Amino acid sequence: MRIGKCYNTTSMWQGWLDDPKSFVKWYLEHYYECGDEEMDVDKDLFGDGSGMYHPDFCCILPKGLNTLQERIDRNSTFVESFLVKKEAEREAGRKAAEEKHLKAEREQNFLNGIQKLIDFKDESAVMIARANKMLKADEEKRKEDEEKMAWYKKQERKG
Repeated sequence: MRIGKCYNTTSMWQGWLDDPKSFVKWYLEHYYECGDEEMDVDKDLFGDGSGMYHPDFCCILPKGLNTLQERIDRNSTFVESFLVKKEAEREAGRKAAEEKHLKAEREQNFLNGIQKLIDFKDESAVMIARANKMLKADEEKRKEDEEKMAWYKKQERKG
C-alpha cells in the first residue's frame, strides 16, 4: 500500500496492513502528549531510508518537530527532486490518467485502513464495557455467596 500524493515512496508494513489492531496497540503504547502540540507518527527519524511505516522505525513526534525534519529533508534533496520532476514532466501526458487512477486507489486503500482502525477502536470500547459489566456482576455474585456462607456458618454454630 502506498500513501497519499506527498508520500508516493512511502509504504505501510504488511503486518499492520494485515492486522490493523496491532497498529492501534503500537500507537496507544507509544503515544504521549507534548503541551498543546498535535502529535504525528514519524517514520524517518529512526528509519532506514525505505520510507516504511514499521514498528521498528516509527515514533510519535510533535508535529512541529516532525515538519522541521521534513523541511530539512526537502531542502537537502531539492536539486535532485527538481531534476526528477523535470524528467517526469516529459512523460506526464501519457501517464496522467494512470497516475490519477493509482492515486485514487492508494488514497482509498489508506482510508479503508483508517476506517478499520476506527471500527476496531469502537469495537474495543464496546468489549471493554461488556467486560466491566461482567466483572461487576461477578463481584456482586461473589459478595452474595460470601454472605450466604457467613449465614450458614452462623446457623451451624447456633445449631
